[in-house]
Amino acid sequence: MSFGQGWRAVSPPVGFPSWVRVNNLTAPVSSLWQHHLEWWADQLRPVADRVRRLGYARSAPTTLLLILTSLTITAAALGTGSGHHAANHALSYRGTDFYHGDWWKLITSGLLAQSWLQFLWTALVAVVLFAPLEVRVGAGKLIAATFLPQIISTVVVAIGAPLLDHSNELTRPDFGTSCLVVGAAAALAWVRRSRLLALVIVVSLIVDSVVSAPATAIEHCVAVATGALVMMWATPDPRPRIAAASATPVPA
Repeated sequence: MSFGQGWRAVSPPVGFPSWVRVNNLTAPVSSLWQHHLEWWADQLRPVADRVRRLGYARSAPTTLLLILTSLTITAAALGTGSGHHAANHALSYRGTDFYHGDWWKLITSGLLAQSWLQFLWTALVAVVLFAPLEVRVGAGKLIAATFLPQIISTVVVAIGAPLLDHSNELTRPDFGTSCLVVGAAAALAWVRRSRLLALVIVVSLIVDSVVSAPATAIEHCVAVATGALVMMWATPDPRPRIAAASATPVPA
């Protein structure tokens, strides 16, 4: 009996079906990545222009001052010696300090990093958030968009905790740079009319509400709202100011 050609194993085709175009799958990812890169280029371009014209120190002096102040306060408070402990007591904040009249701690605690790792994170955020905001709206509005969220959010928790029968929250240390950061991020989202940055902030707050203590999550929400409202009031129509602040127009 003859069957012609012998049996031969044939491997099934491997890969996507013929009706699936690989380009259709990779194009959205590539487009999203390209949009992300363009956003960061637009974000940092005004700062780079200022650096080329004025140098590093003069391009965003208030941002640099905030970084150096945070470095000084953090270095004074972190450590094991008696001097470090005294500095930590004088600069860090607990909710009870609000009722004892130690109101300067509302400011110093916002510049006091919880660790050197948080300080490095804050310095990086200052470059990518504080400096672009300062270049676009000026030093005064940068200060308002960072310290008002820090102060108002901390006071809200200090007043609200006893009213909600959570006075024990007032005895816990409450310091760190996060409220300054989220306040500046919200302000920058308004200035740039950036839906991408607004989405990142909203997702961060949702995650924060799950992983952080309730008082911390509330502080961050209040800080975001304050930063956005401050900038809405101070810069109701930021687009002309953006064009005037930089030689290269900055799209939202």
